[in-house]
Amino acid sequence: MSETEQITVSLPRDVVERVRRAVQAGEYASVAEAVEAAVILWDAGQHADEPDTETLRRLVAEGLANGEPIDTDDVFSALNARLAKLRAAE
Repeated sequence: MSETEQITVSLPRDVVERVRRAVQAGEYASVAEAVEAAVILWDAGQHADEPDTETLRRLVAEGLANGEPIDTDDVFSALNARLAKLRAAE
């Protein structure tokens, strides 16, 4: 187990209540464990190879401006092929 350090944070009331409910429901052993899980998820998201919101907005705008329709079957075939490639690399 890694060394721990105590910190104090201020969170919106609704977030605090959600954390407390999760602990009371047994999803986490403590508030600290719930916050640690949230930080781990946040950290994983920060390092994902997914485009950020601004990039997605720009790409959608470019697609709409293009005006050329894309066959959904072609899109899903390409996505399924990419997913299969990612799974094979695991």
